Amino acid sequence: MRTPRYKTPTTRAALAATASHNSRWFAALVAGATVLSAPLALAVDNLWTGAVDNDWNKADNWSLNRVPTNANGAPEGDTFDDAVVNSLTNFPVIVADIAATPRDIIVGLNSGNTGRVDHRSGVAQNGGGNWSFVGRAGGTGTYNLADTSTTGGITTNFGTGSGSLTIGGRLYIGGNEVAEGGNGTLNINTTGSLSMGSDFAVGASNSVGVVNMDAGTLNTNAWSFIGKREAFDGGVGTLNLSGGTINHLGSRTFVGVGNATGSFNISGGTYNALNAGDGNTQFVVGSNNLAALNPSTLTMTGGTINAARLFTIGGTEGFGGDGNAAFINSGKGTATINGTNALLNVTGEFWVSQGAGSTGILNLSAGAITVDNWMAVGRNGGNGTVNMSGGSITKTGGGNFIVADNGTAIFNQTGGDITINNDFWVGQSGGGNGIHTISAGTLKMSSWLAVGRGGTGVLNIEGGTVTKDGGGGVSIGNFENANGTVNVSGGVFDVQTGDLFAGEGGNGSGTLTITGGEVIAPIVRVGTNNTVTGNLNLDGGTLRTGLISGAGAGNSSVDFNGTQIVATANAADFIAAFDSADVEAGGLKIETAGTTVGISQSLTDGGGGGGVVKTGTGRLDINSYNTYTGTTLVSEGTLGGNGVLIDSAVTVAAGADLRPGAPAGTLVAKSVTFSGASTLTIESGEAGAGSLEVTGNLNLANASLVFEGDFTARTYVIATYGTLTGTITPAPLLPAGYSISYNFEGNKIAISRPATAYDTFIEAAFPDANGDPAILAPTSDPDGDGTANSLEFALGGNPADPADGPKVFSLRADSGDTGTEPELLLTIAVRTGTPAFGGSPSPTATSGGVTYTVQGSTDLADFTTGVSVVSPVTTGLDPAPTGYEYRTFSLSGSNGLPSRGFLRVQVTP
Repeated sequence: MRTPRYKTPTTRAALAATASHNSRWFAALVAGATVLSAPLALAVDNLWTGAVDNDWNKADNWSLNRVPTNANGAPEGDTFDDAVVNSLTNFPVIVADIAATPRDIIVGLNSGNTGRVDHRSGVAQNGGGNWSFVGRAGGTGTYNLADTSTTGGITTNFGTGSGSLTIGGRLYIGGNEVAEGGNGTLNINTTGSLSMGSDFAVGASNSVGVVNMDAGTLNTNAWSFIGKREAFDGGVGTLNLSGGTINHLGSRTFVGVGNATGSFNISGGTYNALNAGDGNTQFVVGSNNLAALNPSTLTMTGGTINAARLFTIGGTEGFGGDGNAAFINSGKGTATINGTNALLNVTGEFWVSQGAGSTGILNLSAGAITVDNWMAVGRNGGNGTVNMSGGSITKTGGGNFIVADNGTAIFNQTGGDITINNDFWVGQSGGGNGIHTISAGTLKMSSWLAVGRGGTGVLNIEGGTVTKDGGGGVSIGNFENANGTVNVSGGVFDVQTGDLFAGEGGNGSGTLTITGGEVIAPIVRVGTNNTVTGNLNLDGGTLRTGLISGAGAGNSSVDFNGTQIVATANAADFIAAFDSADVEAGGLKIETAGTTVGISQSLTDGGGGGGVVKTGTGRLDINSYNTYTGTTLVSEGTLGGNGVLIDSAVTVAAGADLRPGAPAGTLVAKSVTFSGASTLTIESGEAGAGSLEVTGNLNLANASLVFEGDFTARTYVIATYGTLTGTITPAPLLPAGYSISYNFEGNKIAISRPATAYDTFIEAAFPDANGDPAILAPTSDPDGDGTANSLEFALGGNPADPADGPKVFSLRADSGDTGTEPELLLTIAVRTGTPAFGGSPSPTATSGGVTYTVQGSTDLADFTTGVSVVSPVTTGLDPAPTGYEYRTFSLSGSNGLPSRGFLRVQVTP
C-alpha cells in the first residue's frame, strides 16, 4: 500500500511538504498557523490485486477488500480511496458501470510499476473535481477505452467499445503536477465518451504521454496540453486522432509548451476548439519551448480542426489580456498538412511564428486552410516559413494576409491556391522582412497588394498566376523606409483593377523587374510621391498596360531591355515623365495592338546598342529627343510623331508605314531605309502636313508615297536628307495639281502647285509667314476677328487687320426698279471680273476659286424666297477695295418693306 498522501500535519508548511495534489486543500490555512481542529479527511491508496479475476466491481480484487470509493468510512478518517492499478498481467476489465466512485484513478503509479485498465463498456468516473492519472510518478500506465483483443498479454486489436469515462477534474496521460515523470497511454475507440471537468494533459513534466483516438467523443472543459502542463522542464506528448470528435470547451490548446515537445497527428475525426466566448481561446503549436530539443508538430493527413480566436504555429502572446508567462511566450513549431481531406478551419486569426526568437513552419501539400480574420507569417520578431506545394488557403472576413508582420517570413508557393478577400502585404512595419515566391498555383487578392509596406518585402513570380481584382491597387514600396521588390520571371501577374505603383510613398524604394512571364496592369506608375525612389526594369517577358508613367514628386527610372510592351489603350503620353529612361541592349519593344500611343519621354543610350522595335497594328508617335543608338525598326503598323532620333537609323519593314508628324510637324532621324512594299505617308491637317528630316541617308528605293488629307498650300516640303538613294517608283499619286521635286532647294523633297488667286492674296497680306498654315490656310483666322481667311479673300476683307473685315452690307433703298418704294437689299464685294450672277431662287457666281450664293427668306424657316440681281447700290458705302467690285441683290416682294425679310451670302471653295 502506498503511504496516504495526507496524514495529520499540524502546520501549513508541513502540509505543503507532503502535498501532491493542488491548492484546493489549503485555501483556509494561514502561513505558519497551527491546525488544532480535527484530522483532515484524506485519501488512501486502494491497490488492484486481481486476486479473484478481472472484475473491477469485486471487492476481493482490491487491497482494502472494497471497491474504491470516495466515502469508505475508515476509522482513521481516510474517507477517500484512490483506485491504483499497478498490474499488467491480471489487470482490471470494466464491462459494466463501476459500483463505487473513487477519488482518483491512477494507472501505473511510482517508478518500476506498470498498470493497465481495459474499459470495454459501462460507465466509470472518479470523485467530483478530482484528478486522474495514467502513468504517474515514474510509473507506466495504459488505459484502453475500447474493446480489446489480447494474446500473450499483448493487445493486438482495439475494437470499438461502448464505455464512457468521466473525470471530475484534470486528466494526466503521462506525468502529474510535479516533476516526477511517468509514461502513459490512452487508447480511445468507443461509441461512448471521455469527459473531464478541467485540464487535459498528455506528456506532462518530464513524462511521456500518448493518446490514440479512433472513435468516440472526448470533452475537455479547461486547457489541453499535448506535451507539458506544469511549470517544469521536459515532457513529450502525442495525440493521434483518426476518428471521433474532440470538443475542447476551454480556452487554450497547447501542442508543446514550456520546453516540452508535443505531436498532434490527425488523420480523421474532428478537433473543435471553439470556445469563442472566452477571449483567450487559442490553439498553439509550440510556445515557450525554445529550449526544447525538437519543435512541436501538428500533422494532418485528414480530419478537421476547427479553431476560434487564434491559431499559432511557433510562439504566441497574451490574447484577451491574459499574460500567463508560463504558457505565453516565444516558441518553435511545425505544422504539416498533406491529406486531401484535411481541413484546418480558423474562425479567428492565424499566425505562423509569433514573438522574438520564435520559429514557425507550415508545410501544405494537400487539404485546405480557411481563415476568417488576420493571417500573418513571421509576426512581432518571429521567423515564419510556409512551404506550399498544393492544397488551398482561403482567407475571408476581416483583417489582411501578411507575410512578415514586423518579423521575418519566407513563403514558398510551388503549387496550390491562395484566395484572399482583402489586402495582401509582404514586409509590414519597420521590422518586417518578407519574401513570397510563387512558381506554380494561384495567388488571388480582392483588394490592396502591398510589397514593402513600411518594411522590406519581395514578391517573386516565377510561375503560376497572381491576380488582384476589387478595390485598391498595387504598391511596391510604400510608407516610411519601405523597400519593396517585385520580380516577375514567369507566370502571369494580372492587376485587373487599380494602378501598379513601383515606389509609391515615403522615403524608401520600390522596384518592379520583369525578366519573363506576363504582367498586366491598367497603368504602371513609378516613383510617384514624396522622396520615394521607383525603378522599372524591363528585361524580358511581356508587359500589357495602358500607360507607363514616371510622373510625381519621387525619383523614377526605367530601363528598356527586351520586355515586349503591349499598349492596351490610346495614350498620347504612353511613356512619359521619367527622371531617366535608358534603352539597354535588349531594346524597347512596343506593340500598339490597334491603339494610338505616344512617347514623350526622352530615351537615352544605356549601352549595348539597343534600339526600338514597333510591332502590331496601330500607331506609335515618338515626340521626344532621343539619344539611343540602336535601330528603330517599324515592323508593323505606323510610326510617326515630332521626335528626334538623332543617333538612330530607322528601318521600315515591308507592309509597315512611316508617317512623320502627328499629323503636322517633323520627325528627325539619323537615317531612314524603306523595305519592299513599305510606305511613307504624308498627312495634312489644319495645322499643316508632316515632314521627315534625315540627317544621313534617305533610301526611298522600295517606298510607296501616300498622301492623306486636304492639301491647299502652294508648297509642302515632305522630306529633307543628307544623301538620297532612289526615288519613288512608280511615280506617286499626288494631290490634284501638284508635282514632286526630289531636289527642291538642293536637299529637300517637295510637292508644289501653281499659285492661285488666293495664294497671291494671302501671301501679299503676310509676306513673312514662310508657308505657316496657321497663318496662311484658308480656314485660319490670324487677325482674330472671327472670319476665316477664305471669307476675307472672297468678300474683300483684310486678313491682317481685324478692323477691316468682309464687305457685306444690308440696305433699305430703291433698286431702280419700276416703283420708287424702298426694298431689302444686300450689297457685297466680289472679286473683280466675277461673272454675272444667275439662277433662281438663289443666284450664284464663281470667281477666283470660290462660289458666291445669295439666298433670301421671309421667316428663317428656310432660304427659298426668290432673290433678284439689281444694279449695284452703294448708298453711303466706301469704294470697293482694289481688285473688288460691288454687286447688289433684292429680296423679291420686299417693295415698301411690308414685312420682315432676310438676305445672306454663302461662300464655298
